Amino acid sequence: MPLIGFMNTARSTITSLLTLATFATAADTLRIDASSPTAPVAPSLYGLFFEEINHAGDGGLYAELIQNRSFEETLPIEGTVFDGEVCRGSEAPSYITGKDRPWSVKWKWPSPWPAWSLWPGNAAIPLSIETNAPVHPRNVNYLRVPLTGPWGGPAPRLVNDGYWGIGAKEGGTYECSFYARVAEGAGGRVRVGLVGADARDLASATVDGVSRKEWKKFSTRFTANGTDAKARFFIELSPGSTLDLDVISLFPRNTFKNRPNGLRADLAQLLADLKPAFMRFPGGCVVEGATMANRWQWKNTIGDIATRPGHWSLWGYRNTDGLGYHEFLQLCEDLRADAMFVCNAGLSCEYRNGDYVAESELEPLIQDTLDAVEYALGGSETKWGAERVRAGHPAQFPLKYIEIGNENHGPIYDRYYSRFAAALRAKWPKLVLIFNGGTTDIGPGKSVQNVDLLGEHYYQSADWFFANFGRYDKVPRDRGYGVYVGEFACNRGVGSGNLMAALSEAAFMMGMEKNGDVVKLASYAPLFFNVNRLDWPVNMIGYDSAVSFGRSSYYAQKLMAENRADVNLKHEFVVDADPAASKPQFAGGFGLGAYDTDAEYRDLLVEQGGREVYRTDFASTAGWQTRSGTWNAENNLLRVTGPAQRRVAVVEGKTIETGTIRVKARKLSGKEGFLVLFGAANAAQGDFYELNLGGWGNAGHDFEIVRAGRGSGIGERRVPGTIETGRWYDIRIEIGPSEVVGYLDGKEVARTKKGGGQRVFAIAGLDRAKNEILIKVVNATANARKCDVQLVGARPASGGRRFILGAASPEEENSVSAPMKLAPREEPFPIASPNFPMELPPWSLSVLRVPIRK
Repeated sequence: MPLIGFMNTARSTITSLLTLATFATAADTLRIDASSPTAPVAPSLYGLFFEEINHAGDGGLYAELIQNRSFEETLPIEGTVFDGEVCRGSEAPSYITGKDRPWSVKWKWPSPWPAWSLWPGNAAIPLSIETNAPVHPRNVNYLRVPLTGPWGGPAPRLVNDGYWGIGAKEGGTYECSFYARVAEGAGGRVRVGLVGADARDLASATVDGVSRKEWKKFSTRFTANGTDAKARFFIELSPGSTLDLDVISLFPRNTFKNRPNGLRADLAQLLADLKPAFMRFPGGCVVEGATMANRWQWKNTIGDIATRPGHWSLWGYRNTDGLGYHEFLQLCEDLRADAMFVCNAGLSCEYRNGDYVAESELEPLIQDTLDAVEYALGGSETKWGAERVRAGHPAQFPLKYIEIGNENHGPIYDRYYSRFAAALRAKWPKLVLIFNGGTTDIGPGKSVQNVDLLGEHYYQSADWFFANFGRYDKVPRDRGYGVYVGEFACNRGVGSGNLMAALSEAAFMMGMEKNGDVVKLASYAPLFFNVNRLDWPVNMIGYDSAVSFGRSSYYAQKLMAENRADVNLKHEFVVDADPAASKPQFAGGFGLGAYDTDAEYRDLLVEQGGREVYRTDFASTAGWQTRSGTWNAENNLLRVTGPAQRRVAVVEGKTIETGTIRVKARKLSGKEGFLVLFGAANAAQGDFYELNLGGWGNAGHDFEIVRAGRGSGIGERRVPGTIETGRWYDIRIEIGPSEVVGYLDGKEVARTKKGGGQRVFAIAGLDRAKNEILIKVVNATANARKCDVQLVGARPASGGRRFILGAASPEEENSVSAPMKLAPREEPFPIASPNFPMELPPWSLSVLRVPIRK
């Protein structure tokens, strides 16, 4: 059988790799019983999640080309107090801790009108932001341009940079509009257009009649005579008058489906190509807001863009909300996807301000959510259904799911969820309701009612995703609710994303698919990123002003979605022995620490295989290597104090592969809790694992991987919890070959796995409509492998097809300069008998479609 070919851009590298690679001495074996269907796979499994982050909407999917079109960018954050330099959140107690959580953002701008400038640059025109009699009361700012004095030389221009340039395309037509009024003088004409990076005009149009004392909207269009990814927009003004300007807008004429106020066609097409079953919107933390006043509010995002106030995104920039609720619903319809609306549950983001509404004040928010549903599904005789009709959409939108809150948890959220869910169930009983708290107290007779799906989020390392291929194998099937993996991505140890991340995600998706009776929906996150603004390290679809591309994770998602089975088939996959798989994955040194906290430790005992490896009464610090912090031993106690934040000490010359670490700890003062180190490869360089108790502002417990002194959580789920000052705690860590469990006072508080050498995975299912068996295999190793496939209960027909996503190195990735470096390739795969070999290139995801005879 010939080995797989890849995209032409990488063909020579791959060919060389496969020529040199050797197969395992004994092949992997995949035995499939085609007569034994197992778990069904929900048609809804693979979908999308959109959040305004990384300029995903403004400067991305939303096709508006003007940045700061309404001059609102510098408005202080909603729900904060602005003192001239800092926006400060309220001192209301957090809904999680009950304590004030001081939160603030520095608020300094190089200009009162970001993204706008004057040309010539030395033009002595005293621009100003005004608020008297704006275009609309909710659109409070506008720009005043006084040109009443004498003016010589070229006519002045107001220039906008767009979002890191405007991607002008030769022959492309652009729709321009703006509001203007004459504050002083007679007015006249203005000229609008595009200017290239070389200062050459690429397009222009003249607008006459700018002479009224009242606001008026002006519209025109122009066609570019050149291509420039760094073009800028200009509005050229006639001297002699003072003009007020607002809502200056520029769209390409060709938006996705040619819709007004529409979407960037290439980015929306990348979404369409995924054939998503659903789309989740608007977030994410954006739903909660940094404060309750800052939360995303759907009624502010519909109607004329001149009436939309926008709001500050807690990811650090202002949203126009041009891509609003209506546009989201319209996109779902255009994608033939069901819509999932995420509503605010009365709680702001716990990691920011953490304020919330009192339970007695919850009813208006519940009604607001009911109104949102009515906008999408209500008839023309209803208030909000009629509003949808007036917006030009008489038919219902495809709203199917409501997620109540985002990443909320705790007893307050549980109560609030139940109230929202009861109201929604009574009014709209067919909606699917999603709960995203951490409680297991769900179901009839329990504290949380009306749960159809439990939302889970995973941002983890490749090791975690590989190790959790079987995560849902043992989930009870009688819980009465399914699972929605609403956010997942490999974003640790993979830079800004690479092929290794995509392969680990594919393995995890295969694990979800083979448990399709439990996992009903899944969506990668975040979806988009402008390459000029990364608020989140790893995302799926990238772009600048001119080029868009899917990362390898995009193509892994695409392969999985396009080749989703209807039902799994009973199968057995035997992987050829790999010595690396049996090696202990957390072997290394051990020690103690604290983060921004003074603490004491006693009675440290480390055992391996029932044998004592290390015990100390802390008579001295002899044998301890301190990396940071001040460490002192006295009175059989080891005390750590400042000045460093992460304070670390390890035992010199001692390691364990598997075993138990026991220690007692007491917090003396500080912001957090305790760190217990293990698996230290190089503690001096800050490389180790740790159990973090009372981390994240003394809000939770989790395992972390620390590299170069920086930690990131790797546990299956961060458990809420605090460490009290002055109290002694018993801590225990059980270290297995590939799994570690942490205990606090005898109660499990953290668990993590590491995949180790197990990097080959396979599943099998049936596409009933096409009568084809689907085989999916991940080979995340450096060697090509051979898999012997054995079909039982079916006879293959001719015409098999194979799809491969892979590269010579797991660190390969797509980019603006090489947008198709990694992409799946399809090739014929003739099959002569029920038993046949399937060759697996290194670092690859393979999908094989096997037609079977009826």
